[in-house]
Amino acid sequence: MHAVVVMPDHVHLLLTPQRVAPNAPQWFSLAEIVKGIKSVTARKIVRHRGRKGGSIWQEEYYDHLIRDPEDFAAELSYLLQNPVKQGLAPKPADWDGLWVGNLS
Repeated sequence: MHAVVVMPDHVHLLLTPQRVAPNAPQWFSLAEIVKGIKSVTARKIVRHRGRKGGSIWQEEYYDHLIRDPEDFAAELSYLLQNPVKQGLAPKPADWDGLWVGNLS
Protein backbone atom coordinates (compact mmCIF):
# COMPACT_ATOMS: atom_id res chain seq x y z
CA MET A 1 0.00 0.00 0.00
CA HIS A 2 1.50 3.30 -1.09
CA ALA A 3 -1.25 5.76 -0.20
CA VAL A 4 -4.89 5.90 0.87
CA VAL A 5 -7.38 8.73 1.09
CA VAL A 6 -10.78 8.14 2.67
CA MET A 7 -13.35 10.59 1.40
CA PRO A 8 -16.90 11.02 2.75
CA ASP A 9 -18.38 8.85 -0.02
CA HIS A 10 -15.48 6.92 -1.55
CA VAL A 11 -11.90 5.73 -1.03
CA HIS A 12 -8.78 6.03 -3.18
CA LEU A 13 -6.02 3.43 -2.90
CA LEU A 14 -2.62 3.44 -4.56
CA LEU A 15 -1.14 -0.03 -4.21
CA THR A 16 1.09 -2.65 -5.76
CA PRO A 17 -0.24 -6.22 -5.73
CA GLN A 18 1.97 -8.82 -4.05
CA ARG A 19 2.84 -12.37 -5.00
CA VAL A 20 0.60 -15.13 -3.62
CA ALA A 21 3.70 -16.61 -1.95
CA PRO A 22 7.36 -15.58 -1.93
CA ASN A 23 8.92 -16.30 -5.34
CA ALA A 24 5.58 -17.60 -6.67
CA PRO A 25 4.76 -16.79 -10.30
CA GLN A 26 1.17 -15.80 -9.38
CA TRP A 27 0.16 -12.39 -8.09
CA PHE A 28 -2.97 -11.56 -6.11
CA SER A 29 -5.54 -10.18 -8.53
CA LEU A 30 -7.00 -6.73 -8.05
CA ALA A 31 -10.42 -8.35 -7.60
CA GLU A 32 -9.07 -10.48 -4.71
CA ILE A 33 -7.42 -7.46 -3.10
CA VAL A 34 -10.51 -5.25 -3.35
CA LYS A 35 -12.77 -8.06 -2.11
CA GLY A 36 -10.52 -8.58 0.92
CA ILE A 37 -10.36 -4.87 1.75
CA LYS A 38 -14.12 -4.42 1.36
CA SER A 39 -14.87 -7.52 3.45
CA VAL A 40 -12.65 -6.58 6.40
CA THR A 41 -13.60 -2.90 6.42
CA ALA A 42 -17.35 -3.61 6.04
CA ARG A 43 -17.29 -5.89 9.10
CA LYS A 44 -15.45 -3.24 11.13
CA ILE A 45 -17.76 -0.44 9.99
CA VAL A 46 -20.87 -2.48 10.80
CA ARG A 47 -19.46 -3.38 14.23
CA HIS A 48 -18.51 0.25 14.92
CA ARG A 49 -21.93 1.54 13.87
CA GLY A 50 -23.71 -1.19 15.80
CA ARG A 51 -26.00 -2.01 12.92
CA LYS A 52 -26.83 -5.22 11.11
CA GLY A 53 -27.45 -5.95 7.47
CA GLY A 54 -27.28 -3.68 4.49
CA SER A 55 -24.36 -3.12 2.20
CA ILE A 56 -21.48 -0.80 2.91
CA TRP A 57 -19.61 -0.81 -0.40
CA GLN A 58 -20.80 -0.66 -3.99
CA GLU A 59 -20.02 -3.70 -6.13
CA GLU A 60 -18.05 -1.87 -8.79
CA TYR A 61 -14.75 -0.03 -8.57
CA TYR A 62 -12.53 1.90 -10.94
CA ASP A 63 -8.96 0.79 -11.50
CA HIS A 64 -6.00 2.21 -13.34
CA LEU A 65 -2.83 0.33 -14.25
CA ILE A 66 0.26 2.40 -13.45
CA ARG A 67 2.59 2.16 -16.41
CA ASP A 68 5.62 4.26 -15.45
CA PRO A 69 7.00 6.57 -12.73
CA GLU A 70 5.34 9.63 -14.27
CA ASP A 71 1.95 7.92 -14.19
CA PHE A 72 2.55 6.90 -10.55
CA ALA A 73 3.37 10.52 -9.65
CA ALA A 74 0.26 11.80 -11.44
CA GLU A 75 -2.03 9.30 -9.68
CA LEU A 76 -0.43 10.03 -6.31
CA SER A 77 -0.92 13.77 -6.86
CA TYR A 78 -4.57 13.19 -7.78
CA LEU A 79 -5.10 11.10 -4.65
CA LEU A 80 -3.40 13.67 -2.40
CA GLN A 81 -5.25 16.62 -3.88
CA ASN A 82 -8.70 15.01 -3.78
CA PRO A 83 -9.68 16.36 -0.31
CA VAL A 84 -8.39 19.81 -1.29
CA LYS A 85 -10.33 19.84 -4.57
CA GLN A 86 -13.48 18.80 -2.68
CA GLY A 87 -13.01 21.71 -0.24
CA LEU A 88 -12.49 19.39 2.73
CA ALA A 89 -8.99 20.57 3.68
CA PRO A 90 -6.74 23.50 2.78
CA LYS A 91 -3.83 21.14 2.04
CA PRO A 92 -3.50 17.33 1.84
CA ALA A 93 -1.66 16.99 5.18
CA ASP A 94 -4.65 18.58 6.95
CA TRP A 95 -7.01 15.76 5.90
CA ASP A 96 -7.33 13.10 8.64
CA GLY A 97 -8.38 10.48 6.10
CA LEU A 98 -5.03 10.52 4.33
CA TRP A 99 -2.22 8.00 4.78
CA VAL A 100 0.97 7.89 2.74
CA GLY A 101 3.53 5.12 3.17
CA ASN A 102 7.19 5.04 2.28
CA LEU A 103 7.28 5.97 -1.39
CA SER A 104 10.94 5.20 -2.01
